[in-house]
Amino acid sequence: MRKKLIYCPYCSARFEDKKEHGFKRHYCPKCRDFFYDNPLVGTAVVAVKAGQLLLIKRNIHPGRGMWALPGGFAEQGETVEAAAKRELYEETGLKAKKAVIDAVLTENSFMYGTVIVPVIKASGLTGKLKPGKDELEAKFFDMDKLPLLVFSTHRKAVRELIKGRGTDAQRDRRTEG
Repeated sequence: MRKKLIYCPYCSARFEDKKEHGFKRHYCPKCRDFFYDNPLVGTAVVAVKAGQLLLIKRNIHPGRGMWALPGGFAEQGETVEAAAKRELYEETGLKAKKAVIDAVLTENSFMYGTVIVPVIKASGLTGKLKPGKDELEAKFFDMDKLPLLVFSTHRKAVRELIKGRGTDAQRDRRTEG
């Protein structure tokens, strides 16, 4: 569950709530400045090989024991494409030669608040498939036999992929396998 800040991280004064541009925000009376509680950025990686979609079974909350696309939070100074490649490798042992932003979605998370989720299509996969330390499994699934995904953004990204918005799956079926 996401904790609400009470004190300014710069001077430790107690926040006051004050309206700015129609939003109720934290205001530090000592620093005389607003504190913006901005959304986090977390990637979702769509990786298709031989017509199958790569998924991970989570071993951490939220969604422990459930399936998801590989991905995670971007670090300071990291592009979302680099974050997607890093998370893909950490969670599955696979490296991607190419990572391209396909869509940007929004997830409202009980633990993290609003999360902006760039959906990244990864291609040119190399390496040996193995789950990372925070995953129970990493596995490729047939598109017509996918398990329920824990996050709404992941479900939407996969629905769009299957509808043909991203035709990588169709191309993969014709050229690989």
